[in-house]
Amino acid sequence: MSQPGSRFYNCRFEGNKSTETSLGYGNATGAIGLDGDLSNSFFQDKYLIIDGCEFVRNEGRTEAGAINARHNTKIYNSLFYQNSGENGGSGAVSTMARRAGDGGANFETKLIIANCTFVENRCDFGPGAVFAYGGNGAIIFNSIFQNNFRTNSFSSGPEENYFQGSEIKIDYSSFDFDVDINRESNAAQIGSNVILADPAFVDTTKEDFNLSIASILIGRGTSSFEGESAPLNDITGSQRPNPSGTNPDIGAYENSLGESPYPKQTTGLIVESIGSGISI
Repeated sequence: MSQPGSRFYNCRFEGNKSTETSLGYGNATGAIGLDGDLSNSFFQDKYLIIDGCEFVRNEGRTEAGAINARHNTKIYNSLFYQNSGENGGSGAVSTMARRAGDGGANFETKLIIANCTFVENRCDFGPGAVFAYGGNGAIIFNSIFQNNFRTNSFSSGPEENYFQGSEIKIDYSSFDFDVDINRESNAAQIGSNVILADPAFVDTTKEDFNLSIASILIGRGTSSFEGESAPLNDITGSQRPNPSGTNPDIGAYENSLGESPYPKQTTGLIVESIGSGISI
């Protein structure tokens, strides 16, 4: 696609593969490749909107496994599962300034990701989940990242939750390990509400990424972050937050509970040995 402003609602992109290797026009992307329009300033304030979509086992080369949007992009309530990128880009989502360096002209892309779920995406020589390029950076909140890997021959092993880009801001999100941001700018920020925990999905073997009632992520999201509002419905169309008046959940699927009935994780324990026993 060559013009920004496209919208995708409740779509499923599965098993798409790009054989193109040329970098720069969105055509080396597994599912959606958007090439911006330098010649028309009318598109500067337009956004690619993706809401309630599923991207499953798509394969891209040099750009992204699922989406490469070289323009302003908003992604809500979407699932990214087992997408892969080869030889750079990202495993799931990339956004790059439109043909940066072409005569010095480019638009500063803006990426917003809210209430999305990223599971088992990978990329060779690039981040497994998100690569955001452009002076406006990326705003990511209420989202789950689990088992997303960056692999390359120069590291001792795969790197999980590796993000690349400038001025990335992440908060109210879940990771199974610590977050690793390639900080091209000192402005990259990780908020204090990031949770390091297993999201406790219902059944990943059946690709059921609903939160089980044991999930710590129920009611742990926010209604807004950095001036951006969370979506009012989840990937299935159910009301968010649910019940009304509570905080939204983290991830693409909203649980019917306002909080988990399971006990919260215990923190700050100090264990001391006292004779033949212990003191907690």
